[in-house]
Amino acid sequence: MSFVSEFPHDEIESVLGDIITFFGYGEPVQVTGRFTNEFIEQFDTEMVHPVFECQEKNVKNAKQGDALSFNDITYKIVGIQPDGQGLTTLILEQSC
Repeated sequence: MSFVSEFPHDEIESVLGDIITFFGYGEPVQVTGRFTNEFIEQFDTEMVHPVFECQEKNVKNAKQGDALSFNDITYKIVGIQPDGQGLTTLILEQSC
């Protein structure tokens, strides 16, 4: 269970303070959630990836390859993991 999933979904934005700029809608959109680095298992390999957890409704049209920025660093979305309860974890990779 992630830190974010421990809170009622309608209180997430008041508890978390990381704000990213999401570029998936044409116009940049500010989204509040939790930005962190987490161990991700992929193809039987564990690695650390930056991730962003937020309410699904705020990134419902996100797709792999979309860009977002946090602390003046641009990332691309390489994975999308909705939890089925209203939260989504975006798996990120720093853009070159």
